[in-house]
Order: sequence, then structure tokens, then C-alpha cells
Amino acid sequence: MLVSHNTFFHKLGGSDRLTLEASKPLHDAYAKATPEQQKDLFSRAVFNYTLGNMGFDETDAKGIKTVEGIIAKTRTARTKEQERIVNGASAKARYHLVTRGKPVPAKKPTQSGKVHFTVEQRHAVDNALASFEAETLAEQVKMLKAYLATLEV
Repeated sequence: MLVSHNTFFHKLGGSDRLTLEASKPLHDAYAKATPEQQKDLFSRAVFNYTLGNMGFDETDAKGIKTVEGIIAKTRTARTKEQERIVNGASAKARYHLVTRGKPVPAKKPTQSGKVHFTVEQRHAVDNALASFEAETLAEQVKMLKAYLATLEV
């Protein structure tokens, strides 16, 4: 089905408006939830968005198992496509459950100036983190910090 540029973006805008309206009760429940409940709601949102984005039915056992496997992987162990989908799911969950499209106040920098990292530096750190096998990014960072502490300065 071919649609014009104008029609596509008009329909997309309408869809975004409707999904934002529909997610209001979900945001309200998230805002009232305990931190543990918020983590569960966010995780389920990411899981179900990923399931739908990958074209699986919500009752498809094979699809559920596939998505569980993808989400269980570290970000560096996922394929680029899998990481794109999971990142998109997290962004949508954050948008609908947490921010509702409103900007989140930026954290104040702990240093007097902002530190900028080059693309090469970011890739180097990503590769270093990927060398540590762990379940989560936080565990990988902890392992990298422990390694860095052993270096002589």
C-alpha cells in the first residue's frame, strides 16, 4: 500500500496522539507504584513492545521465548537489529510511562565543565565493557572499575 508523504505523517501524528491519550492511565499507575512495581511495569512494557515489534502474537510461545532470550542478553551480545528494537522499546516505555513527552530535568554536572567523549573513546569503552561477561551493564561497569583500580597511575 502506497500512501503520500502528507498522508503518512498525518496518520502518524494522529496515531501518536491516540497512543499518548491511551497511555495516561498506565502513566498514572506507574507514578503511584513502588520502585519495585515501577521496575516490573517498565520491564513488561519493554518485553511486550519488543514482542509486538518483532511480529509475534502475545500468546505465541515461540515468540515469547525468543524475546525473553533477546532481553536476557547483554546489549553487546544482541545483534544490531535486536538492540535497535530493545532500545526503541525502552524509549517508548520511558515516553509513555515516565515522562509523557515532557522533558526530564537534566542532572547537574558534578564537575565545573562538561566532559565530552569522542566516538572512538565511546567505542573503546563499549569494547572494554563487552570483554566482561555479566548479566547487566551495571555489573560490566563494576567489573571494569575493579580492573581500572588495579592499574598503577
